[in-house]
Amino acid sequence: MGGGNSHPPTLQYTLEGQTYTKPLKNDSTYTVDGGTYWSVSSFLPGGNSTQRWTLSGSNDGNEAGDRVLTYYRQENVTFSYTWVGNGQIFPLNKVNYTSFGITYLQYPVFSAWADYGSPYSYGNKSNNNLPPDSRWFVVGRNGTIGAPGTIAASYFEQYLMNFGVSASGPDGFKSTTLTESYGGALVNHTLTTTGGTFWVDYNSTFSLQQTINPLGADYRWSLSALNDSFAYSAGDVQAQYTEQFPLTVQIGVSGGAEPSPPEITAMADRQNTTSQLASGTTVTWVDAGSGYQVTNPLLGSSPNERWFTPSSVEGVANGPSSLDLEYYHQILVPLDYAVVGGGSVPPFNATYTTFGSAVSVPVTTAPSNLWVDFGTSLGVPGGFAGSSQFERWNLGNPPSTPLATPGALTLAYYHQFYVPFVYTVSGQGSPPSPILTGSEFGAQYSWPLSSGTSTWLDGDSSWSVTGILQSAVPDERWEGSGTLNGTVNSGTLIVVAYQDEYYVSVGSNPVGGGTLSGGGWVKAGQAVGIATTPSQGFAFAGWLGSGAGSYSGRSENYSVTVSAPLQEVAQYYVALLVQVSGRGSVSVMIGSSTYTIGNQLTLYLPPGTNVTLVANPGLLETFSGWQGIPAGSTKAVAFSVETPLGIGAPFTIDLVEALGVVTLYAGIAAFVIIYLVWNRRPNRIMNRVRSSV
Repeated sequence: MGGGNSHPPTLQYTLEGQTYTKPLKNDSTYTVDGGTYWSVSSFLPGGNSTQRWTLSGSNDGNEAGDRVLTYYRQENVTFSYTWVGNGQIFPLNKVNYTSFGITYLQYPVFSAWADYGSPYSYGNKSNNNLPPDSRWFVVGRNGTIGAPGTIAASYFEQYLMNFGVSASGPDGFKSTTLTESYGGALVNHTLTTTGGTFWVDYNSTFSLQQTINPLGADYRWSLSALNDSFAYSAGDVQAQYTEQFPLTVQIGVSGGAEPSPPEITAMADRQNTTSQLASGTTVTWVDAGSGYQVTNPLLGSSPNERWFTPSSVEGVANGPSSLDLEYYHQILVPLDYAVVGGGSVPPFNATYTTFGSAVSVPVTTAPSNLWVDFGTSLGVPGGFAGSSQFERWNLGNPPSTPLATPGALTLAYYHQFYVPFVYTVSGQGSPPSPILTGSEFGAQYSWPLSSGTSTWLDGDSSWSVTGILQSAVPDERWEGSGTLNGTVNSGTLIVVAYQDEYYVSVGSNPVGGGTLSGGGWVKAGQAVGIATTPSQGFAFAGWLGSGAGSYSGRSENYSVTVSAPLQEVAQYYVALLVQVSGRGSVSVMIGSSTYTIGNQLTLYLPPGTNVTLVANPGLLETFSGWQGIPAGSTKAVAFSVETPLGIGAPFTIDLVEALGVVTLYAGIAAFVIIYLVWNRRPNRIMNRVRSSV
């Protein structure tokens, strides 16, 4: 039985005393010797350790008659079981199986030869002691033997769970799908708002559809609440669905990169949520009937710079909706104007771009806050004409283009006059251009003038023209006359005349030799007087002049006509005073000249004159030393006279020499007296002489 083998069994029998072994033919009759045994093979060929064809019953005999031989195809199987759950299976369950057509009941785990194609089944008495909301469910409990190997039954601990569904929204809720683990396999159930009760594997997870998009609908149902998702025990599971509508948000940014993406705040799954929106199109699902709002201005904006959209950024989800939001990078420009320098300007407007469109607004002296698109321009009048072509009010601080920095802007319209300047030059040479210094738009500027220069200057501001034009030659210049400075209040012609001047330099040699007057800058062709008064210790020697038309001579006061730079130097001699005291004398030697001084002598000498003095003491006198020069008692001294100099030469009596002279003269006088006396009394004397002899 069981098929699957074409090999017949082998028959062995005895006939007429001879033994035969032949393949047994089915439904065949064989003659054998009476009283002898016959036998057939117990196993058909082709079997192995896991599969066989084996004979049921005895395989021999010696009786006559019909015999039915039944061979069973059998598989070697091992019956086992596992359990998946929190506890253990109790009591153990037996297995029903068939071998040789006989049913057996046995506890696993065991191995047996089971008839091919026969049924088997595992018992399940473990539920006898469990409450009604828990059980052991057998997977692989029943089956048919079809191949060798292990036949394992899995016992799953399960709990009975009640699933309830509620839905909130204007449209009707139909159903959702519950996915749960049943006997280790995932199975799906359809749930409506009436709910359902199902067995679920212990410690397994179950889930409901997160979103349900009805076919062709423009809404969806979202699972907003589920109180459990694990089967730890029997119980109730409640799911809440909320109807949602799509909100399509289109985001664009103009004027520069956004500091941070915009955010949308909305109710989703009955929770207030905030999420970022990327540039481009984003679809956000919002609970039906709830509000939503998108950031405006964007994060990173400040009181004077922002990323802002003029479109509405909020609403209520009563159906599918959309927001097309273009954020503009903008800067705040508080704009007003002021008039500088007097007068007034007519009313005017400013044109600027905000939210991508041009706008024109009046400008007043009170600030108006303008939100201007970043990188665009601000258009204002550049100026206004005055009462004549020489008067205007002009804008001194045009707005920068493009606008990139926030901040207050006061348009300064300067009251200005068109002032013509003319200058003339008389005399020789070509002076450099004079420099005009004036105020334009509140700032000081300097311009070189050409003859006939005109320029716009701020009203009520000061201006000036170079008063002196200096030549490349230090002693020559041109001095301006006329209006050299003033205040701008009209377009009146300004004329400046420059006259050639030369410098007359007056000096002294040596310095300090006398007081000087005259000299300085003198216009070409004019006369200038020069004069000097010698100082004490000096004597005027004469003027030494250089330059065309200069004077050289001994007149202390003189007038010269200037046609070029002049240098006049007053030359002075210095005084040398030599005083002698006593009866000596001093010899003064200058070059080849010698002067003998017995009392006092004053000489006026050119500075630098070399002088030699020699002291000559008188009779019975000695030289005491020079006074006024560091020469000591040396009788001869040489020096150079540079400044006025007073020198003393004192002589005093030499007492030793004078005493010697007195003694000499006294001796001579005594001799004369003796001589005279002697001559008057010659006899007496001779007598005395003789007597002494």
